[in-house]
Amino acid sequence: MRLVLVLVIVQTCFLNAQSIIWEKSIPLDELGSYYLKGIDISENGEIYIGVQDDPWKSAKYMLGDSRVIGLDLKGNVILDKNYSELFDEGFAGVAAKENGFYFAGNSNNGLENKTMLFTSDTNGNILDSIVLESSWVTYSSKNIKNVSENCVLQHYTISEGYPDRYYNDFLVERDSVLEDLITYNAMDSVPDSVLNYYYVYSGFEPQESTLWDFHKTDSGMLLSGYIGGWAARFQFSFIKFVNNENIVIWEKYYPYYDPEVFPDGRMMWFDNFCAANDFSYFLARLWYDADMDYQLDEAECFLTKIDSATGENIWIIDYPSSFELQIFNIEDDRFLIRTGTKVAKVTTNDFGLDTIWETDFTNTGMITTADGGYISALSTGDQLNVFRYYEYAGIEDVSTPTSTELHQNYPNPFNPSTEISYSLKTDGMVTLSVFNTKGELVRTLANEKKTAGNYSINFNGEGLNSGIYFYRLNVDGKAVQSRKMMMLK
Repeated sequence: MRLVLVLVIVQTCFLNAQSIIWEKSIPLDELGSYYLKGIDISENGEIYIGVQDDPWKSAKYMLGDSRVIGLDLKGNVILDKNYSELFDEGFAGVAAKENGFYFAGNSNNGLENKTMLFTSDTNGNILDSIVLESSWVTYSSKNIKNVSENCVLQHYTISEGYPDRYYNDFLVERDSVLEDLITYNAMDSVPDSVLNYYYVYSGFEPQESTLWDFHKTDSGMLLSGYIGGWAARFQFSFIKFVNNENIVIWEKYYPYYDPEVFPDGRMMWFDNFCAANDFSYFLARLWYDADMDYQLDEAECFLTKIDSATGENIWIIDYPSSFELQIFNIEDDRFLIRTGTKVAKVTTNDFGLDTIWETDFTNTGMITTADGGYISALSTGDQLNVFRYYEYAGIEDVSTPTSTELHQNYPNPFNPSTEISYSLKTDGMVTLSVFNTKGELVRTLANEKKTAGNYSINFNGEGLNSGIYFYRLNVDGKAVQSRKMMMLK
């Protein structure tokens, strides 16, 4: 297959100021080694983060915590629930819903294997559940996604066979009480033109399948994955769109693995799907395994724009990335793309992307979008760091805050400069001052009339000694709040 690459056309349209308006460090377990299992936000503004303790990297000798941590949009912890008694075989993920969340995981008591999906209220109390169990096949939940108030997607694997096991992925669309609506499998509707290769060169049909990613729209489901198996001479990766009756609208299959049968065959891996507002196209990450080593190299990663009606690639551009890539449509086909610690706000054109702004905070982790910006969560092993980034149009945001607050500076500690943000619910005379530990005034950062809104001011401590400083917000002569910051040279 011939792959045509288009050079990235990047145009900086305008530069918005961006600020961390709060940050939260949540201790986990000093004996543990935690990793993220998802972050999502509800329409009501509750943030839910799933974390799993990794026993192979910690001082524990059995599977540890499976925690769901909830925060509000101001960074207050509203939930910290441990479901380790349910999931002795691993925590699969969390997805927010109205007035609560979904969560999934796996269990194995030695006799029966289970994969489980639960719904919970905002207090972590279980409302409904669905359990898939067997004593002769192995179930394993891989992921869950909430699509709407009445639709959640459960992605799981079934492995069977002895001594050689076969693995097949399934995607189940469920309603809000977890009743089955429709089930998708990579083996569904494989075209005869593909199956014939297996009959001719292997003598049997493909035994295994994997779903890499999926995206639900009003008219159907976009799916990607591969079919093949350990005994097959070759495999096919695929991307396809099926309607709400699971009928294929279009599909693309790409052969790889056997250079004798397919000398030009290379893996084409599509994932991280995101749709335009009108569903006329999808954005996706494309891995083209040029060197056939089955290792995801940054230089083999691209971004593609896909016509939703035909599956044709409108363009393919270089977009080096690791496994950690996320794409969100935040408003009017303005997209957030995260790769590693970089987050870019972009729009698409006929040839590639126009970049509106890009940030690169070293402590950026998995993100989810929030009103006016996004939430970032990063596990450092024994601590969960959560931040809220907020985008400002210039200095002042167009939305009116619901309260007057002074936010924690970022970064903290700092050297020599840091950003101090505050919110005004109403108009007022604002004074923002910095003091040393003796109570002596060091700097007045603001002393003027301000309208209601969100503001951010840079404080440069050049020439000051290392140590602790305090900053205080006064509005109309009354002290609102004081916070502490540290300068380290």
